[in-house]
Amino acid sequence: MKASLRNAEMWLKEAGLIAKHGSSCHAQALTIFAYEEVGKSFMCWLVVNSVMPFNHPDVDFANRGSIFKKHSLKSSTTFAILTAARRYQKKVGEDLRKRFASMGDAATRTRSIYMYTDIKRGRKGLEIINPLMQPTAIEAALNEVALAIRELKMFFKLTPEIGYIFEKGRIEAEEHDEKWPEDPEW
Repeated sequence: MKASLRNAEMWLKEAGLIAKHGSSCHAQALTIFAYEEVGKSFMCWLVVNSVMPFNHPDVDFANRGSIFKKHSLKSSTTFAILTAARRYQKKVGEDLRKRFASMGDAATRTRSIYMYTDIKRGRKGLEIINPLMQPTAIEAALNEVALAIRELKMFFKLTPEIGYIFEKGRIEAEEHDEKWPEDPEW
């Protein structure tokens, strides 16, 4: 949990340095790495606080679809943190989860666009994808990651005071999460 958060902070710092020296495209990719590490750290925090069992498929390190292996899950988890931080979240449910999942998938695709030169079939035949020619919103991305890190640090700091909500979160997860293990391991 703490190692992932420190890694996110380092990715953010490195993204800022690279952006300052003229490579906003590569910096944009690094901000997505930072997003992913924030999401992983948050999920670990949920396990540490017994909101999610460690054998849940989203956090089981041996599962190919877990937070430790699936980039889109990492990013979508961070999008959820940012949404909650902005108090946009009006309802919890499948629609919101699907929206976060699609945002996570988009972040994973976007990361590749900012990292790799590629050739794809386009409307006019073959097109070269050049990461150095992609438009960026690097300042916004740096600010978003910094916000996610601040929010997660606040969660960590407030853990003793907000512990009473963990049981409620666990009960809701058990009732609504179709991936919830039959025999949760704590």
